[in-house]
Amino acid sequence: MSKQHPGTAEVLVIEHPPGIVHGCKHCGRIHLRGRYAVGIKINEDGKEHHYMLGIETPIWCCGESKPFYQVFDDRDEATLVCEEVECHLNRHGTTEGLRLIGFRWAGSDKPSGESPAKTIG
Repeated sequence: MSKQHPGTAEVLVIEHPPGIVHGCKHCGRIHLRGRYAVGIKINEDGKEHHYMLGIETPIWCCGESKPFYQVFDDRDEATLVCEEVECHLNRHGTTEGLRLIGFRWAGSDKPSGESPAKTIG
């Protein structure tokens, strides 16, 4: 996406009632738990990309960097972060500076992968 062809973004609070658990597949240690996350849908050039807002610093476990997305126990906390992301997008017009993790949402074919910066129009 370029400044000449900006896309649009929608920032959402995502709820998963059974709970979201981030852990290590190797040792089984649970690193993060929550019920809510912050999702971002980006539409550019007729394509929709799905991301979750990642944690600032990946967790190191079993010799690997784990780039988990942020999870929250409280909807209000997730909503506050959602508002901060919207402010960032409105102020900067780009996702640069946000740690985005590609994510497969229900109904999508494949995850979007880690995100390069996107310009938002």
